[in-house]
Amino acid sequence: APRPPADVAGGDRNWLATVLALVFGTALLGVAAISLRDWAVARNATPATPAPSARANALQALDDLLASELLGTGRTRDFFARSSEIARRYVESFDAQWNPAWTGTELMHGLGKRVSAEPMPAPDPKPLRDEVTAAEAVKFGGVRPDSGASEEHVRRVRDWIAAVPEESE
Repeated sequence: APRPPADVAGGDRNWLATVLALVFGTALLGVAAISLRDWAVARNATPATPAPSARANALQALDDLLASELLGTGRTRDFFARSSEIARRYVESFDAQWNPAWTGTELMHGLGKRVSAEPMPAPDPKPLRDEVTAAEAVKFGGVRPDSGASEEHVRRVRDWIAAVPEESE
């Protein structure tokens, strides 16, 4: 008569290998469980740091621009292009409909209409509009102010942004 296979459920099993597989399997599951628990605790314990506001980003970017070597290397056009871009991105944060496709003139016109239509606690947009217009004259025209006038331009943009209260963004 045929005999059943000896290794399915019989006494011919290698008990040492079976016990070692159970011990190491249990140890592996324990390490995975502890690692998962520690990861979950660390993930939940770390307070989420709020993203910097558009105002803080713009002020930092303007400070970085002033510290850059663009004017020292004669890259006045790039200097004004960056200052204009920083001002534009900041103004875009006021309204979700304003986006990078808008020209500087359109953004400044929209800002002026918004400030006059709503009780927005932003300062008069005319000084910023004047600075964006000056930056566009450097970017697209032949105007090349000296480094003192260029730095003063960025300081005026920075002063306008710093005058906007945080809650109006």
